[in-house]
Amino acid sequence: MKRWSIPYAVLVGGAIAGALDITFAISFAVYNGLTPERLLQVVASGLLGSAAFSGGALTAAIGLLCHFALSFVWMALFLLAARRAPALTARPLLSAALFGALVFLAMRLVVLPLSAFPRPVTFQPLSTVLDLLSHIFLFGLPIVWATRKALDDAALDASEMLFSYGTLQQPDVQKATFGRLLSGRPDSLPAYQLAMLAIDDPAVVETSGKTHHPIVSHTGSPTDAVTGSVLAITAEELRNSDRYEVAAYRRQRVRLASGTLAWAYVDARDAPTSTAQ
Repeated sequence: MKRWSIPYAVLVGGAIAGALDITFAISFAVYNGLTPERLLQVVASGLLGSAAFSGGALTAAIGLLCHFALSFVWMALFLLAARRAPALTARPLLSAALFGALVFLAMRLVVLPLSAFPRPVTFQPLSTVLDLLSHIFLFGLPIVWATRKALDDAALDASEMLFSYGTLQQPDVQKATFGRLLSGRPDSLPAYQLAMLAIDDPAVVETSGKTHHPIVSHTGSPTDAVTGSVLAITAEELRNSDRYEVAAYRRQRVRLASGTLAWAYVDARDAPTSTAQ
């Protein structure tokens, strides 16, 4: 499957989600006796206030533009989050439900109260339930689907978190070890300190281009910390990284400064620690 580019995924996902959601909103408005123009003016009132209701087709068009602008923003935010944590797309329906509910609540409890919307935000039972379902199935699902199109197959299957503070952050080493470039996010490993290790394995030196690699050891001191990146990888890729690291390293579960539980390669001479507890 050819992976979509980020801009293309944002454009397609945001457009489909926005179109389905506004179609539902207009249909429900017509069912309740409002015209499509009036519904779009309601949307525009978040930007223009009460003036939106006397602007005719122009303010209705502004409302439509505002709706799609927000759709693209939400699409971009979810895609950015999923690139950092691919597990967000592992269960599409669950992700759509959680993301749709998040957008629904954020719009009603944060965006609308802070906007120029001239009416109090209410939660009428029927409209609330239907609007929530629309946000899940008509808005959230297309966004999750488009996001999966923008992530490669390995990223979608990522089930392990690996903290790298050294050469596994290098693009050339990632390509050689995993066959792809990884998306990482900054983090740090508390109570560890960094040193340099001479590498005597010619294959590892050739892959990294370095004769000395960083290695960490546990100090227990709260003032010590090692910075690096958290990488989302598959179980097979974790085995590949085991083969890459030399015998001086031992893979151990650690608790990072962010609270993330991840694997890290530490000095094999260190006794196992309880930092993951």
